[in-house]
Amino acid sequence: MALILAALDTSGGIDIVNAGQERPYIYRKNTRQATALPLPGIVLGAKRNIEYQEHRIELDSEDIILLCTDGVKEQRSQHGEEFGRERIIKLLNHYAEREPAEIIRKMFANFDKFSPGTKEDDRTLVIIKRQ
Repeated sequence: MALILAALDTSGGIDIVNAGQERPYIYRKNTRQATALPLPGIVLGAKRNIEYQEHRIELDSEDIILLCTDGVKEQRSQHGEEFGRERIIKLLNHYAEREPAEIIRKMFANFDKFSPGTKEDDRTLVIIKRQ
């Protein structure tokens, strides 16, 4: 089972523990660039007595954390092409100035255009945008 745990605090920080989930993405308002965060983690139950690392990320005003399931990255076009991290990053860069609910709507519209029809896996997005 994959899991990602994210705990926000009032100072604008977020602590993330990743247990086999798709990498989180971060959009930095000051650079206007999104990247995939290299936060590795083994799925729950794969090994005994494993210790998961907590990663601290400080968010500035208007920065965004995007959490998603692997079904987002791995969805395929009618030609078998994977959506991939680069497309997720491009969409996050393009829609970052919008409100979180609209970012999600716009991203799903792009997903559906890329991969119409029945989906093979779940596609879940969570947007955390610091005000």
